[in-house]
Amino acid sequence: MDYNEIDLLVRYPAVAGAFYPDAPDKLSEDVEGYLQKAQVEPITGRLCGLIVPHAGYVYSGWIAAYGYKLLEGLSFDTVILVGLCHRGLKYVSIYDRGVFRTPLGPVEIDRDLALEIIKQDPSRFEFDPASHFEEHSLEVQLPFLQKTLKNFKIVPILVDESYLAKPLGEAIVKSIHGSHKKVLVIGSTDLTHYPSYENAKKVDQDAIEAILSLEPEKIDDMNKHWLGKGIPNLHCTICSEAAVKTVMRIAKSLGADTAVLLKAANSGDVSIGYKDEVVGYATIALVQEAS
Repeated sequence: MDYNEIDLLVRYPAVAGAFYPDAPDKLSEDVEGYLQKAQVEPITGRLCGLIVPHAGYVYSGWIAAYGYKLLEGLSFDTVILVGLCHRGLKYVSIYDRGVFRTPLGPVEIDRDLALEIIKQDPSRFEFDPASHFEEHSLEVQLPFLQKTLKNFKIVPILVDESYLAKPLGEAIVKSIHGSHKKVLVIGSTDLTHYPSYENAKKVDQDAIEAILSLEPEKIDDMNKHWLGKGIPNLHCTICSEAAVKTVMRIAKSLGADTAVLLKAANSGDVSIGYKDEVVGYATIALVQEAS
């Protein structure tokens, strides 16, 4: 589909009123409430990246808040958001212009950095606006960023294919180093879909351990182990596997040498959730420890 340039300059909210409130006052109140309730021990060292969930706020907003709580008082020029296109994507889609709007206002895209990343591998990295228009995995992160950071820009990136994690990670690292900007990377993912509550707890724990290892190959081993067990309704262990692997690689290249689990739970842990089929969530900080 062809789009007029003016149509591309504002990416409007797709899931406001569904995944989170569409009224600015209510959204602000909810996000501030999640952040206030998230009791997080200060990390030692430098924050290089976050892994956070992307479900509706009633299910996972309180878990995501444990990661965003760490951003209070920090400053970044640009936040690179890497997530899954739930409608399927065979390449990397990088939104390279304009703003993403939420009920709390617009967030500007770092066009220079986005274009620099695309330039690294234009045969596989491109600006495909349609893949972003209805996707929630990055959108739900923005109100938390708007409440915890000031004067930041974003680079929204969607990637589904796991084999693209390595070239995408390398391209982003090269672009960051060339920009001399202070950059944070965030990977957007949920964990297990849709086993029973007890099975989810077991699989999620193993998935979390794989991420904490900071070794993307451990995710492959974990997947092979659990997906071969025939667990009823276990559709996946990490839904945005490519995004997680990408962010792990970037954070390590930026100096991260440890990962810290901040909070984990699943949809069965909230009052409106059911325990027969659940989705798992975790928030993890990727950190360069102080020497």
